Amino acid sequence: MSSKGYQVFTKLILAGTNQTFDVQGHAFFLIRTTNTVEIKTNKTGFSEFKEKQGITADEGFIFNQIEVRNNNAFDVTVVLWAGFGDFKDVSAFLFDARTNLIGTNETSLASGSELDYDGNPFDENIQRKEIIITNNSVTAGEVLTIRDSADNVVGTVQPGFTLSLQTSDHVNIINNTAGAIAMNVSEVWYLIN
Repeated sequence: MSSKGYQVFTKLILAGTNQTFDVQGHAFFLIRTTNTVEIKTNKTGFSEFKEKQGITADEGFIFNQIEVRNNNAFDVTVVLWAGFGDFKDVSAFLFDARTNLIGTNETSLASGSELDYDGNPFDENIQRKEIIITNNSVTAGEVLTIRDSADNVVGTVQPGFTLSLQTSDHVNIINNTAGAIAMNVSEVWYLIN
C-alpha cells in the first residue's frame, strides 16, 4: 500500500510547454492558476481545468505522475495540490486564512519609471490579498499613479500618503513626475497552510 499524504507545487509554466510533477495519489486540485491549463495523470488523458477544479478518484486508482500543459500564448502560474484524501477549499469561510506580510525597504522610483507587481503565487504564498503603496515624498506634486492589468488608472498616491488595494491582480506603479519619488511597497499574501 502507498504512503498517504500530499504535496503542493507552485510553478510558472512557460507558454506552449508542459511541466511534469512526480507525485503519488488519487486526487489533485488546482488551488490557483492565472489561466486555464490542461492536466493529465500517467493513467488519464489531458482535460481542461480552471482554478478551484480537480478530481478525486477511488482510492484504488493511484497515479504516480501529473503533467500540466500550458497551451496559452503566455506564461501561467499554477498552485497544484496532489496526493491522497481530499483537498478542502476553505476560502469561502467568513474568516481570513493565515497571511504573510512581505515588506520592502524604501526605494526610489525614477522619473518616467514604473514598477510591476504581477500577483503571481510563489512558494507558500498562494494568493495576494492586499498591496500597500506609500509615497514617502514630502514635495507637492510628486504623485504616484496606480494602474491595473488593463492599464486603467485605479488611483493615485499623494506625497505623505498610503494607498491600500485589496487585489490579487496585476498592479503597476508609475512615476510621471520630473523627479524621483521615495516609496515603499508591501504585500499581504494568503498562505497555503
